[in-house]
Amino acid sequence: MEKYKKMIDELELNDLKDLMFECLQHNQAMVIDVLQKLSDKSDKSNDDIPKALHEAPEWCICKNCREMPSDLEKMCCNLRPEYCLSKEETMALYVLDEMQLAFSRAMLRDFRQLTDLEPEEANKSNRHHAYRLFVYWRHQRLMKGDRRIIPSCCVWRIRNEFPSPTGVYRGFQPNVQM
Repeated sequence: MEKYKKMIDELELNDLKDLMFECLQHNQAMVIDVLQKLSDKSDKSNDDIPKALHEAPEWCICKNCREMPSDLEKMCCNLRPEYCLSKEETMALYVLDEMQLAFSRAMLRDFRQLTDLEPEEANKSNRHHAYRLFVYWRHQRLMKGDRRIIPSCCVWRIRNEFPSPTGVYRGFQPNVQM
């Protein structure tokens, strides 16, 4: 690792920026690490944070979360409001894009060798696949039975894009080992 650290130290600033952008293009999950670093380094005071459209819970840092039904789900992206994961352009491209969601549904049907699916309510199906894509975008690979909690701000961004007609949502279901 020291060898690579030395090589990076010798790069010019513009070359380093180009390399960073290229790395982000190859691994979109790194965007979250960059946002976290920017958020950590930000020296703005909380007085500069714009007022959210709704009152954020006290456990929320990004000011975009909403109350969740269980303590497990009360999780924030932990980024400053200007870097909130739910507002990230990459999330819109990889998680909320309807063509991406349609592709995800088709892949899952093919993988599970399903031929005759019952018709699903479009928003419910899009929400389910958006949650799956978010987890894959954020964590890359999960093993069978490995469940991850999605930050409240991101859950609500997905729910706002694909709302339930009844306003009722299932919520996080932890894996129960038998």
